[in-house]
Amino acid sequence: MEEKDRYFLEMALREAEQVLMENTYPIGAVIVDENDNVISTGRNRVQPQQDATAHAEIKAIRNAGGAILQAKVHREKLSLYTSVEPCPMCTGAILFAHIKKVVRAMNDDIGFGGCRKLRDSSMFDDRFIGATDRGAI
Repeated sequence: MEEKDRYFLEMALREAEQVLMENTYPIGAVIVDENDNVISTGRNRVQPQQDATAHAEIKAIRNAGGAILQAKVHREKLSLYTSVEPCPMCTGAILFAHIKKVVRAMNDDIGFGGCRKLRDSSMFDDRFIGATDRGAI
């Protein structure tokens, strides 16, 4: 791991530390541009905001605002650093935001980490059915 990756992971861990006393998972995230400038940060706010989508990675993407769109238009490479492997929702948001690199401090083997599980699973096969699936049309 590069020294800069370690630096930004430590920053994500400091974000995570800030939510330890809020009865929620201590997860933090940082988005960095290709020149190593911090674009935004986020931390898990699910319990304080009573919002199931207020994950650290989603908050960081929302906090990045127009910088995400500008990076997409100009094909700039953004990186996201997170304390734990992103869940399926966050993985989808990362893909749609065109974030080119994700560095995580640890895997989420016992939780709902999504990067590796989405790649190898069929967890959505029975939940999301298109009109042409299974003879619906």
